[in-house]
Amino acid sequence: MKDDEGIFVMRFNAETVEETYLDGEMLHSSGTSWNDRDTSFKNPGEGFASATDALKAVCEANGYDWNPESWISVDDSGIYTGYFMVRYDNSEASKEDISEWREGNARLWACYIHVVLQVRTNRPLTEEEAKIK
Repeated sequence: MKDDEGIFVMRFNAETVEETYLDGEMLHSSGTSWNDRDTSFKNPGEGFASATDALKAVCEANGYDWNPESWISVDDSGIYTGYFMVRYDNSEASKEDISEWREGNARLWACYIHVVLQVRTNRPLTEEEAKIK
């Protein structure tokens, strides 16, 4: 990346579906899904130095612990997808919550966060670019 470039979070959203655990396997439950957290994310003025820094900031903004293994895919257009087990209020599930869920004593949801990152140039406009025509 050039000195005058930075990585910016363009947008992100979360898709959440209830997860059920049956006979040692996770199964998606039908009918319990919502899409939320579209946000006006606050990027630092110069952007982030790396995709990792940007994704860490998204985790922090949503109250999730950083774990690189939570980020399960990235596609050619720069959309990163993270996976988090969450409680009813979209707060990250603890190890104890997951144990209770596996025993059939709790409900948990899978939260898939989709984040669009782009590189942007941070430079002032040239005189020609600044002209109002």
